Amino acid sequence: MESYIVRWNGSVNSPYLEYMIYTILKGRHRVSKFPIKFWTGHFHLIYKVRFDDSWKQSYPGEYKDDVSKLLGIGCFHLAYLLKWKPPHHWKSTRAGIDYNETLDVLDVYKYIYNNGARSFRKVFEFHFNTDYHIHIYKTPDATAISICDTNDNTLISFAGPPWGGISYLLRPYYGGNNPARIDTITHIKRL
Repeated sequence: MESYIVRWNGSVNSPYLEYMIYTILKGRHRVSKFPIKFWTGHFHLIYKVRFDDSWKQSYPGEYKDDVSKLLGIGCFHLAYLLKWKPPHHWKSTRAGIDYNETLDVLDVYKYIYNNGARSFRKVFEFHFNTDYHIHIYKTPDATAISICDTNDNTLISFAGPPWGGISYLLRPYYGGNNPARIDTITHIKRL
């Protein structure tokens, strides 16, 4: 059985007191204690996120045909599930992230699955130890993610494919084929 850590940082002097700390353990890809949420229809979710230096992981020869994922929403596609494929690999809208050691930032990617085809491209950069708001939107005609400052001024937005039916929240995931090299921490709070 895999073990994961999700812990509340209860230090009174902690700058992260208002966050849940999600740790992807060394050698793993994901946290298991992230809330499982399903929706139908339209919705708007807002999360505050912050990344610490544990995301500064880059190694020579690392497989780069994929990136880590932050948050997003996926289509709960039953036919994909019955084929033992992750249902969000049919349609999903997600923010991807990857450490850029040249600029010492996290590159942010528009990470989309549309009808089973994956695409991702860089759209923004996160700075370490800085708060951001992530808005996730789902309407009958569209899905979208906006990255905002803490005053909710939009810094970048991107759209994904629309779908009907059931949607579900996609949790942080480290790497494509490569697991985390060290314990990797993301501070997340639903607003």
